[in-house]
Amino acid sequence: FGAAREKGDSRLLMQSELVGTADVSTFHSFCARVVRENYNVAGVAPDFRILGDVERAALRGAALRGLFDTLYEQRDEAFRLLLARHTARANDAQLMQTVLRVYDRMMGQPDPYRWALTSAEMDGEKYVQKLKTEYGAMRTEELGEAVLLMRRAAEAAAELDEAQYQKDAPVLQRLEEAYACAKDRGAAVTWELYADCAIPAMPRQAREALKERTKELRSEARKHLRAFFGEGETAEFDAVAAEQTAHTREDVRALVRVVSLFDRMYEVQKRDRNALDYEDLEHKALAVLKQDAARHCAKYKYIFVDEYQDTNPVQEEIVKAVSPGGSLFMVGDIKQSIYKFRLADPGIFRQKAKEYSGQAGGELILMNDNFRSAQGVVDAVNFLMDRVMSERLGEVEYSDGEKLVGSRAGGEASVLLCAMDDGEDGEAAEESADAAQADMIARHILSVTEAGQYGYDDIVILMRSRGTLTGEIRRALLERGVPCAVTMEQGRDIPEIELFVNLLRVIENPMQDVPLLSVMRSFLGGLDENDFCEIRLHKKEAAFYEAALCYAAERGGAASDKLNHLFAELELWRGRFACGALMDMVEALREQTDFDTWLAATRGGMEKSRALDELLAVMGDISAEQGNSLYLLLRGLAELKKRDGGYVKLAGSAQAGGHVRIMTIHGSKGLEFPVVYVAGLNKRFNTKDTHDNFLLHGEYGVTACYVDEAERVKQETVEREVVRAKILRENRSEELRMLYVAMTRAQDRLYLTGHVRGKNKQAEKWDMLLGRYEKAACMLDWIMASNSGRQGIAVEYIAAKQGAREAAEFDPEAYCEEAGRRYEPAALIDIPPVLRVPAKVSVSSVKRARGGGVRSFLVPEAEQEEITGARLGTLVHGLMERLVKTSGAAGEAADELFRRRIIREEERDALMGNKWMAEGFLQSGLFQRMKSARRILFEQPFNLCVSARELGYETEETMLVQGILDAAFLENESWVLVDYKTDRVTDETIKSAADGYRVQLALYARALEEITGIPVKERYLYFLRAGCEVAVQA
Repeated sequence: FGAAREKGDSRLLMQSELVGTADVSTFHSFCARVVRENYNVAGVAPDFRILGDVERAALRGAALRGLFDTLYEQRDEAFRLLLARHTARANDAQLMQTVLRVYDRMMGQPDPYRWALTSAEMDGEKYVQKLKTEYGAMRTEELGEAVLLMRRAAEAAAELDEAQYQKDAPVLQRLEEAYACAKDRGAAVTWELYADCAIPAMPRQAREALKERTKELRSEARKHLRAFFGEGETAEFDAVAAEQTAHTREDVRALVRVVSLFDRMYEVQKRDRNALDYEDLEHKALAVLKQDAARHCAKYKYIFVDEYQDTNPVQEEIVKAVSPGGSLFMVGDIKQSIYKFRLADPGIFRQKAKEYSGQAGGELILMNDNFRSAQGVVDAVNFLMDRVMSERLGEVEYSDGEKLVGSRAGGEASVLLCAMDDGEDGEAAEESADAAQADMIARHILSVTEAGQYGYDDIVILMRSRGTLTGEIRRALLERGVPCAVTMEQGRDIPEIELFVNLLRVIENPMQDVPLLSVMRSFLGGLDENDFCEIRLHKKEAAFYEAALCYAAERGGAASDKLNHLFAELELWRGRFACGALMDMVEALREQTDFDTWLAATRGGMEKSRALDELLAVMGDISAEQGNSLYLLLRGLAELKKRDGGYVKLAGSAQAGGHVRIMTIHGSKGLEFPVVYVAGLNKRFNTKDTHDNFLLHGEYGVTACYVDEAERVKQETVEREVVRAKILRENRSEELRMLYVAMTRAQDRLYLTGHVRGKNKQAEKWDMLLGRYEKAACMLDWIMASNSGRQGIAVEYIAAKQGAREAAEFDPEAYCEEAGRRYEPAALIDIPPVLRVPAKVSVSSVKRARGGGVRSFLVPEAEQEEITGARLGTLVHGLMERLVKTSGAAGEAADELFRRRIIREEERDALMGNKWMAEGFLQSGLFQRMKSARRILFEQPFNLCVSARELGYETEETMLVQGILDAAFLENESWVLVDYKTDRVTDETIKSAADGYRVQLALYARALEEITGIPVKERYLYFLRAGCEVAVQA
């Protein structure tokens, strides 16, 4: 206000005097004040406190466990059904996570239970029609994709082969007519009128250049066309949707009931402790404000809300409750709404903007002048967002009113891609690519700083989230002498901190092998792997702790002495923890074991010592809540680690002087930097939340998948397909806004980085994504697809060999020094050669590997678009299981599977064309024996540990073999094993074919015997095409 005083602006001068009296606060602090001032109305004590994160998690966990124990004791049938239908092997931990997830989402709504039951409480017929409309629109989008791709194929034909273009033009016209009909009259009408639409295959005489250019376009167009027409089922849609929703509504109501019971128990826990959480503050404040709205509205003449795009529905209701008409001023940018995980709803902002743009109740003021970024950065942002961001993707049209307007010249933006060799795949290849990308970034940063214009503290590296790439970038920078600081605060798994927790675990219960081995191998025990082998051999059948006790008592020597000393100390501490105050004992344990002295001798000891301080503070919070119980303390720590990924949250400390900062995009919001690198743009979008049994959506509330526990059938529903599509689009929109936020942090230079495998192949993929941005799998897809053929943003490919870790001359002294810091000396004496032995394989892969003479299970199989022989075999197996259970007709069983949406239409057709195979088995003698058996197993999954040597490796490592046996039946207290095969065999080849499956059947028999304890007396292969059975000898 200095300028106001100089100019004599009386209005601003008055405001400068009054600003100290303004009520400026966050939502939560405002709500806390409202509740405290009206505690009697809110129904709380005036001296209530607010729960911290650790205490809140502990309280919720205790309330949920208490609830589940009660429901188990009551033998609650609805609860039992929830467990049976929606968890793996009745794992209640999964259901606990679901309850908390639903509860958290509910608390972001003004009327939580009404929202949760949105779909469950809607009128059945109206809801089905709503689903039908949404489902048709979703499928129409698939038809639009087919039109777009076929149009591009036809354009290529017009350029390269006029004769082919004349054939493609009518096909394209027919597709466009169908698309127009679908948009105007609906998908159901189009399914009937345009069922003949098809995209013919390219004739053999077509030019090779055209085939090469349009092969993928036609294939993708055909796939989308099938998605539109393939499952029309117009006649049965209403009946199927009604039956599905009636079934799933039971589960939704049952789940919401469990959430309601949890809410009550959690409320009791909080009331007993005179505490509220942040959700309580919002809901109680809203209740107070609504009860006496006039008084609270009169208190404020003007209401200002910043970052309005991040408002959730409860906060929006609070704003409405305190703002008299015409006095509300909201500031925000929907393009920067990136807090969906905090329940922010950008739809609130979007709706207000639409209303105010039409002057309905308010005024919309557009502010798109950018004073931060140079024109080169602004141009890159506008180029990308103008092509990709829309109402459908990003939830805002990037029009002239949204485009940035730069205010200063200069600046640059480019894409840096680390080009990797094609053909590599898997986790190891991904780690290698991360290392190559990190070194490319580090190398580039050096070139930028060496030019002299920018220092290290001018540079930031932004990432979507912390992961492997974060550590690789830090390593690459430090190796080149570039100081850096990782400023991402999140749970960190520090081995030395884990050791301290393991020590507590062993004191509480020494029968836990992993914690016990950890303590024994540490400085506390002083034993090594050789000692562990001796202990194990000394008493093979006993638990490891018992074997160690026997070894210490019966064997002499250094290892025995160390064990006796360690166990005596543990027993002493066990007695102390039983009698003393819990946290006093934890502090004493830290001091008397000289844990800090040992930490100081490790690499990064100061930071780890701070982490231990933080751990003890967290333990203090948990013990204050849970009481003087070491068991409950450890359980609370386990829940904390599961939730946050570590016991403590520590951000990397800044280096003295200038340093490069590494941070998340969320952490950078509101900041600006001269030079910005946005790294890891090739990382695929996370779609995990669309695969849960219960999906949560703002419009539809809670929706469930269809599970028939009696038939062991789980299937998707029309409702779920609609909701999943909406969630995916909303998630993609937030990812695009995240990219916008990252790009607009740059002042002068912006570098977008990633890695790519197979440059030419990826270029074709990006070319196909042009205009189809919703199909992108990562942020890099948006950038490169929009750039395809335009070069709106400069792209530089850097070969991995230039960006990979530099090969330096081997320095024995440096190697030994580093090894001494990182490894135990015993581990460096004899290092065996690394064998590429997979941890687990499938039985089918073992069979293929044995049959082909190579370990082919190391190579992933390519996905097939059509129904392959393997897929047909799977379908026939499923049909066989149903027929054996019901003894019905094969055609009726296939129709039933299709009606219940377990299989697609083309899969049903494939089964109908091959039903004779299943019907032939029903006439066999093997089937008659199976029918009379007292116990039958179908599609039985198993895991089996076998020696790698049995599978052809020269090593004694153990591998996990996974498989599913088709059928087995119990006859005279022994198993008869049956495996169906769809191989094409003749009388001459059937014996050799059966011999090829001998290893596979041996593994099946071994697994069955080990699991059930019942011997296998016979093994049969039934070749469905040949209609005969072959006995396979052991």
